[in-house]
Amino acid sequence: MKMYKIYVPDELIFFYADEYGERYDAPSGDVVEAPYSEDEAVQIVRQLRTDRLYQCDWTQLPDAPLTDAERAQWQAYRQALRDMMNNFQWGVTTWPTL
Repeated sequence: MKMYKIYVPDELIFFYADEYGERYDAPSGDVVEAPYSEDEAVQIVRQLRTDRLYQCDWTQLPDAPLTDAERAQWQAYRQALRDMMNNFQWGVTTWPTL
């Protein structure tokens, strides 16, 4: 049986499935990475992370309508986004929250 290793970059997970879409915890048989390889999926995660950073760039502008405490929270969130790829692991790493 052919198994597919399917990466879900926006959820930071992967799973195995057969040609009928049935999910499995572990592969059995030949495994094909689809619809893209792990390297391609990691690049997508990096792009999603960059998009999240861009979406909150405004929080660091000097005239942003934020208190010092709110600005500090945003800075911590942004740093967590930058750091998340340092030890990235599928199914373990999670998206930082504010």
